[in-house]
Amino acid sequence: MLKRGYGFFRTRYVVTDNVELKFLLSAMAFNLKKAVIRAGC
Repeated sequence: MLKRGYGFFRTRYVVTDNVELKFLLSAMAFNLKKAVIRAGC
């Protein structure tokens, strides 16, 4: 799910702090975009 849904194609399953931070930011951006799209309809 991480790799497919949020663009983490090259990420290994070993999670470092930097990768975890990038994932959290990507997840927040994804959810904000989804919320904006829902609010616009």
